[in-house]
Amino acid sequence: MTPTSATTASHWRSAGLALLVGWGLCVPTAHAAPSSSPAPTPEQALRHQLQAFFATPEGDTVTIRLPKDAPLGTPNEPGVQLEVRRLPARLADCMPATLSAYPDGHDRLSPGLKRLQLACSDGQQHLLSLRLERFDWRMSAARALASGTPLTAQMLRPRLTALGKLRGEGFAQAGQLAGFSTRRRLRAGDVIRDSSVQAIPLVNFGDTLTYQVDGKGFSMQRSARALESGALDDRIRIELSPGHWVRARVIGQRLVAP
Repeated sequence: MTPTSATTASHWRSAGLALLVGWGLCVPTAHAAPSSSPAPTPEQALRHQLQAFFATPEGDTVTIRLPKDAPLGTPNEPGVQLEVRRLPARLADCMPATLSAYPDGHDRLSPGLKRLQLACSDGQQHLLSLRLERFDWRMSAARALASGTPLTAQMLRPRLTALGKLRGEGFAQAGQLAGFSTRRRLRAGDVIRDSSVQAIPLVNFGDTLTYQVDGKGFSMQRSARALESGALDDRIRIELSPGHWVRARVIGQRLVAP
């Protein structure tokens, strides 16, 4: 899904999370409700505590699905999404409860399998097994692309992506893919991963190059021959004269420097 122009900037800064909870015997409670309001139900207390516990530093809204709620599916907007797969049979028996993460609180927002400790008011302690997924915007192919296609901004579009299933970080902005081409065929909608692209060579084997040496108060250039291909910032072997080769850094089209 492509964000609208009015919300794109905030979306790029946002991160979304989905949490799959496997089992648990007790759950935390909410803060005491004002005396003029009805007491929260155990389900409402569960939502409140989990919203507070998994709130992100950016202040994203936390959406929680209990078993009787409609499925969340892939989120339409970045945010924290938390799906509880099973509630304890007697939820109210573990109210109030305290909630803590293992091994530490800093780890709670990273994707993967997690455990939470629930301490009930009667002294019992239970472990809650859960899986957390983080969603964020990553660049995808706006249309089908053949292998070897040089990438431009018009060929790309942002897509809300489950990063734990990406097998790599991908690319958050179109500008990061300047100077790259596709390594294999991509279908429309495919998220572009590191392994999907390759840097476009600026130097090919056998090219006649300009070897540029800059120093304090002088600049020198001479011809050389490429003994290897290379993209921007690659270090390749070049031949300055027959039998005399050095390594140089690619700084432009058929242009290298020490």
